[in-house]
Amino acid sequence: MDEALFTWYQGLQLLAVGPCIFMVFFLCISSRNFLQVLVPGLYFLSLTSSFILPLQNVLALNPEEEVRGLLLLGESLTPALSFLLVVQFITGRIPSFPYWAILAVPLVGGVSIVYASLIARGEVCIYDNLCTDPIVFKQLYEIFSASLTFLLTLTVYHRLAHVMEGSDHQRQHKYALILALVILNLAVFVIDLAQVSGHVDTERAALAITVVRIGFIYLVLTSVFRVFDRSFSIAYDRIPHMRPAKPSDRDLQLADQIRKLLLEDKLYRSMELSRGKLALRLAVSEHNLSRIINQCFDQNFNTLINHYRVIEAKERLAKEDTAITIIAFDVGFSSIPSFNRVFKSTTGLSPSEYRNRRLTEKN
Repeated sequence: MDEALFTWYQGLQLLAVGPCIFMVFFLCISSRNFLQVLVPGLYFLSLTSSFILPLQNVLALNPEEEVRGLLLLGESLTPALSFLLVVQFITGRIPSFPYWAILAVPLVGGVSIVYASLIARGEVCIYDNLCTDPIVFKQLYEIFSASLTFLLTLTVYHRLAHVMEGSDHQRQHKYALILALVILNLAVFVIDLAQVSGHVDTERAALAITVVRIGFIYLVLTSVFRVFDRSFSIAYDRIPHMRPAKPSDRDLQLADQIRKLLLEDKLYRSMELSRGKLALRLAVSEHNLSRIINQCFDQNFNTLINHYRVIEAKERLAKEDTAITIIAFDVGFSSIPSFNRVFKSTTGLSPSEYRNRRLTEKN
């Protein structure tokens, strides 16, 4: 009987590579802003590195130590990138520069791991009398990195969770993904600790980590169309074959109803407005509502609603002395940071700058 091409454990690794590559491809082709998908793209590339490592020989990849070192370095970035991913889920924008300092933790250790994998023969000696196997050195540093990242993630989540944007439905999915990320990192941390302490052998530990990571990946795939459009500026109309060439008459009628609700009824002023509530008002499914908005308005739901909110905000800023915070809440924004971000991305100016410029033009 012919020898199997790869073991069932390697088959699991191969099964996980496809969804990771799909997520990177999906984010790259559908995002309006490349920077918005930088963190999730790097995260899924990091996961891909961890799955490809056991498949180097099976996939006929370059077996040189340099390639393995780069894959090890990519794998070591996973906890830090998950931290940045949580920050972006909460804030709805790419993390600011100070948050990126977390990458120093895996990069410093990762460089050492790569160095050990390239030149070490046998054991790696930290001091003259303290030597260990490179794999053990790698695991010890990953445990340290994961524990530090875990604590930082909980701290940042506690401080920023109250500013999380989106409808209740969207926030629930964000909470689920953030919780899944935390559980994933915690599970990998515990498994690595059990392996280093000798309670679990290497093969079983690797299998357990693979299963946990695959579970997270498929959880992300089930939530991508509910959450990623909000957090990563996804434009579904850029994805090939997502919409028909021409809207139907029924679609055009519903589009007219949406315009009326927004222009005449000022429905966008409601902070509680969500895609689900608008779909219920129109007696259509959320999927059909998103499709109609994409086809007839060339926007997604959130962009459309914010468009009308910004229009009214601009009119009031130019004509009234009302406080900016009051105007922001009156037009439907649930937080000032969200209002400032959306307003500036639309007009290129902050609300206060826009008001001052209009006053200068009048004078």
